[in-house]
Amino acid sequence: MKKSIFLLFLLYSVGSFGQKCSFKGQLLDSINYPVYDASITAFDSKNKSLGFVFSDENGNFEFALPCEKIKFEINHISFSKRVETIDVKTENFKKIILTNEMVSLKDVIAKGRIPVQIKGDTIEYDAQSFQTGNEEVLEDILKKLPGVSIENGVAYYQGKPIKSIKVEGREVFGNNAKLISKNLPSDAVEKIQLSQKLKMNPFASSLQEEDQPELNIVLKEDKKSLVFGNLSIGGDAHKHTDLQENLFYFSRKVDGTLISDYNTFGKQVFSNQDYRELSGVTDYLRREGGLFSLRSSNSNAIAIDRNSPDMRSANTALNLGYQKNSKLYISGFVMANKSNVRYAESYRKMYQDFTQIDENKKEHDLLALLSRFTLNYSPKDDWQVKYQANFNAKKSENFTDNTSFVAENGSLKAFRKVNDDNDDQNFNQKLSVIKKMGEHNLGIYVLHLYNNETSTLAIKSNENPFYNIWNLSKGAEDYGFEKQTKNKSNVLSGLAVYNRLLTPVSNLRVTAGLNYNKQKLDNEFNSHQTTILNRVLKAADFSFSEIYADANYSRKIKNLNLNFGATLSAYHSENKQPKSSQTLKGTEVLPHASANLTAGYYTFKASYLQSYSLPSLSEFSEGLDVVNFNTLYEGNPLLNVAKNQRITAFVGYNNLFKFVDAYFQLSYLRKLDNIRNQVEANTLNQILSPFNANMPEHNYAANLGFSKRFSRKYQLKLKANWQKSDFDTRSNGKYFAVDNTSQNYQLNNLLKWNNLFELNFGSSFGVSNYKTGSRGNKFKTLSPFANMAFILGEKWLVESNYAYNEQWRNGDFLNHYHSLSASVRFRPAAKVFVKFSANNLLDNNLIVSEGFTDTYTYIYRKEVLGKYFILQVKYKF
Repeated sequence: MKKSIFLLFLLYSVGSFGQKCSFKGQLLDSINYPVYDASITAFDSKNKSLGFVFSDENGNFEFALPCEKIKFEINHISFSKRVETIDVKTENFKKIILTNEMVSLKDVIAKGRIPVQIKGDTIEYDAQSFQTGNEEVLEDILKKLPGVSIENGVAYYQGKPIKSIKVEGREVFGNNAKLISKNLPSDAVEKIQLSQKLKMNPFASSLQEEDQPELNIVLKEDKKSLVFGNLSIGGDAHKHTDLQENLFYFSRKVDGTLISDYNTFGKQVFSNQDYRELSGVTDYLRREGGLFSLRSSNSNAIAIDRNSPDMRSANTALNLGYQKNSKLYISGFVMANKSNVRYAESYRKMYQDFTQIDENKKEHDLLALLSRFTLNYSPKDDWQVKYQANFNAKKSENFTDNTSFVAENGSLKAFRKVNDDNDDQNFNQKLSVIKKMGEHNLGIYVLHLYNNETSTLAIKSNENPFYNIWNLSKGAEDYGFEKQTKNKSNVLSGLAVYNRLLTPVSNLRVTAGLNYNKQKLDNEFNSHQTTILNRVLKAADFSFSEIYADANYSRKIKNLNLNFGATLSAYHSENKQPKSSQTLKGTEVLPHASANLTAGYYTFKASYLQSYSLPSLSEFSEGLDVVNFNTLYEGNPLLNVAKNQRITAFVGYNNLFKFVDAYFQLSYLRKLDNIRNQVEANTLNQILSPFNANMPEHNYAANLGFSKRFSRKYQLKLKANWQKSDFDTRSNGKYFAVDNTSQNYQLNNLLKWNNLFELNFGSSFGVSNYKTGSRGNKFKTLSPFANMAFILGEKWLVESNYAYNEQWRNGDFLNHYHSLSASVRFRPAAKVFVKFSANNLLDNNLIVSEGFTDTYTYIYRKEVLGKYFILQVKYKF
């Protein structure tokens, strides 16, 4: 294939005699004043874009182009578009007058910097063209790029998460995108290359692999082969401390990164989501078309990731890489995290029959260690071998001081003190071997995962928390309950993928795989050292196996790619308990199809996919398990397999030469026999139990995104999301219909003025309707914001951030949250920065959110850090 590309390139070069013609132009208005900041795009005779430039202060621009007729397109916010065809072989300069009509121009090798270039499937952004001067890390640049957005630290391109960010083509920190984007200094970045086709298989053609965005960061030349980064120390007079260190080194053969952060003012640098992503098994086989149809263990936790008023967090990570030659690259990283969090919260849980309020004082202590070794080896040009081993350990200690009462009459029901401790060790290893065989290729993927988890739950309560189930022993002052859990799990998965290129425009992909999972669970239940045996989930030996094969045919018809095929899967799940045994087995045929059409700047996609899922160990087991101080979970051995049908449609428009990016996506998910949780609830506890829904469930979603950079001074971004779901649930023996709808709209405006001033302002508006049976709740949230930055010469930077959050429930005011922060940064020396920041100046210390579960709607309130001040000194090198 490389030879074919070379031949085509050679023929093209010969056809044009290998010549380039220089073309210069000047843009003027109707009174002969230069037109500054107009974008000029050039197209060849086949309407293929050759590049673009901006006009400079004198209206000038310059290109190096093939010696032929070129079509030029000129755009400016103050003028209408103009298109003109010029034979640059005979004409090398032209003055263009812009009035209410606009002219056109040609490809970019221009004067000045080129903000965006298209190279095949890769979009290359010039980092400096999008910077104002207030950027600190890579993430600050990414959020300003056309088509790219940042949500909760995760970068998205056209609605798809960017899960891979490389630096100089190398994986850093196990390729964890969040760690890189939040720590790599912005002033080290030269180019940002966005590949729209991340290939897990390097030998796969465009017919053989689906699109997945990936970023590669190109560093400035003066940062290569040198240690660069920053050191900072900060805090206030008595309470807060902020210590940071980011060191980076990249050379031709060696790369190294060391980052550390310690702070005491609620800035979270590591979360449970980060731990899961870095554990090394997320979507490994699914990315290559594999299956794993076992549902994860049941969890009723509501994850609210927000800053806390009393928090100490320390995080250190070291990454080392060695490129021996073009065939062998070895890397490894180790990361340690320690955090201590204290805060107060309250849950208002609105069941069908009553409303319960839990007021909690929480303490979370976490110690986590993650490590990874990676080897990439290509013994020959047609071989690739990758091996990765991960060892992770996590120890958490959690304490809750709970007060629970019923909202209708305010009657006090219970005081509880709860200790919930967890100790988890995880080892997993992954191996992939890919062989190119002519135009065909074969990939073998193997995964092994071992997990050992032990946990302890201890509850002390003035009332028997489970009075309707167990007669717990009462000590001198309270009722006591203790549970010890041991859970061991082994997973072994294998996958083979064979791509056979039938013709230059058609491909057959054959996939075969197997999964095996073995779990062993042991529980001990006690009340003041008295063993509880009645109706408990004492032990379970669980096994799950799955064998599947898939055939997929791909065909390209001009700009249309068609894919269709089917998966045949056989599964067997068995759960052995001391007094019972459950088995679930069967065979499924899962058709799938997709279409992808590109037409100029437009992309159209559609897909259809079927899948299924089997109940997990906890869902499939008889007996009661205790989840927390007021929740029990009882499995259902009569559960059946759940089936899903998903349809998606996508329309995208991406014209980066005009800095326009837009997309619209619709999806429909139909669930048959879906596994839901029913509830038996009283004022002291609730018992959850899974069941297969009798009626089909329907889930609808629509997502819209639009961004345009109208000029160097103004950029607009819009996002809209709409979701609707309807299903049946059971509460206290009765069936209820659930109908949930949510919509959210976001507007973001970015104004810049000559790298002296930047204003980012906008708003978000959300509406959520949660209805169960006859009881419904409607929430509205309005959140305008404004962020300003003043760059005063090379020494001063002044920033201010304001956010205003108003919330209503059923038309009544629920909460408001105002946040105002400001900072001043001074540069007394070339590499030294002094920054004073005043945070949460309005001293708001409460946030409110809402949501729903299978059985109730909730309002969540959480205490956050109030007003605080930080003085920081940073040294960059």
